[in-house]
Amino acid sequence: TVRADNGATLSVSENEGEALFQRANNGDQASLAFDVSGGGLAVHGSVDAETNEDGWFVFAPIRLGGFNSERISFDDASAIVRVNTRPGGLAADITTTSAIRVLSIGRMSVFDAPVETNFLIDANYTDKTASISLPQGQCLTLANARITIDQQDTEAKFKDANLCEKDEPLAVVNWSGAMESRFGGNLSAGGLQYRLGRTTINGRLPEIDFSGLYQPSLNLTTISGDFAGGALVFNDMLVFSQADGAFNFELNQQIMSATASLDRVRIVQNMKTPLVAPVIGEGTLQLYDKDVDFNYVLSMLAGDRLGTGVGIHNVATARGTSIFSFDR
Repeated sequence: TVRADNGATLSVSENEGEALFQRANNGDQASLAFDVSGGGLAVHGSVDAETNEDGWFVFAPIRLGGFNSERISFDDASAIVRVNTRPGGLAADITTTSAIRVLSIGRMSVFDAPVETNFLIDANYTDKTASISLPQGQCLTLANARITIDQQDTEAKFKDANLCEKDEPLAVVNWSGAMESRFGGNLSAGGLQYRLGRTTINGRLPEIDFSGLYQPSLNLTTISGDFAGGALVFNDMLVFSQADGAFNFELNQQIMSATASLDRVRIVQNMKTPLVAPVIGEGTLQLYDKDVDFNYVLSMLAGDRLGTGVGIHNVATARGTSIFSFDR
């Protein structure tokens, strides 16, 4: 047993009667059970390891009790870790189950997100990179989650969200210089409740293909991508559905900004009996801090063009104006 000055302890014992370490002509083996306690953390697990042609194979089932800190809090969690080491790197396969209460990364915090997933880590110490990916055909599924951003009056709630890989890993971390993380994937959700100031968007999220870059030293996150489908109610007034477009997003230490271009979206009033017939819109919008500028073209469902419009919207007050000019 090893005790730290702050009272935390690490206890190591034999694992079901196996030798802690043994060496033989056909390779080395190690086996142990361990307990960690202190600092609000309780961990119990075991490790079985043996040498192979390239290095070591390690198998470690781990159980964590509830934990609470400023940056991460969760209920009981478990993981099964399989690691193959090699000269200059390692490959890990981790199956984990946890009930995340709070997870903070930079300015973003995730709340109330039960996670059960399998992911792969491949680290190259020479290149100083590590990739995080999912087994082929699998996705990261969240039954629900709530997301906020510090210093931004915004909140998003997801239901039945799925995050899947595209052609690249979910994330690649590089620490050869200033640390940065590149990430991307395909995101869909059965339900979305989003608020930015007093502006609200609710409904079914479009399917989003995205890629991004997180630079901790600059407090900067940039994301770009495409979106398609969905059905979202804007401020309980208008329903936007069958969308097709692209976007860019930036979050720095002070403000959030975004641009979006819509090639097509169906717009209808959120009323049982709409006063105006549904129309098809296309256009662009730009968000900078709390103000949105937008311009658009409206057409009838059959394709006949109606006219063009411009407008502004303040997300903090959920108020704005628009001027529409009919072609005829």
